Amino acid sequence: RNWKDNLEINFFRELGEELDIRANHFLEPKVLGLINDDDDDAGLYHIGILMILDLPEHAEVSVRETDKIEGCWIRAKDLTKAPLFESLETWSQFAVEVL
Repeated sequence: RNWKDNLEINFFRELGEELDIRANHFLEPKVLGLINDDDDDAGLYHIGILMILDLPEHAEVSVRETDKIEGCWIRAKDLTKAPLFESLETWSQFAVEVL
């Protein structure tokens, strides 16, 4: 396998751990950039790859671990508003600022 294949395999594995996505097809995920945060303990040892996946209009998405997290649809512009933005992890805040 090449770098692109490995990246896509790991992207869908990570996504599948958190979400159940039911769609008749998937588009290819796109890499938007890297996330580095040396101010965070995890960030000292990890680098994030920010990716986006466009889903078909009628895709069904649900959270897998409902005992730990919950999910809902929200417009990207609303993610920047308090108090929601401040409640996000640092890496998520970086991602929101790009969107």
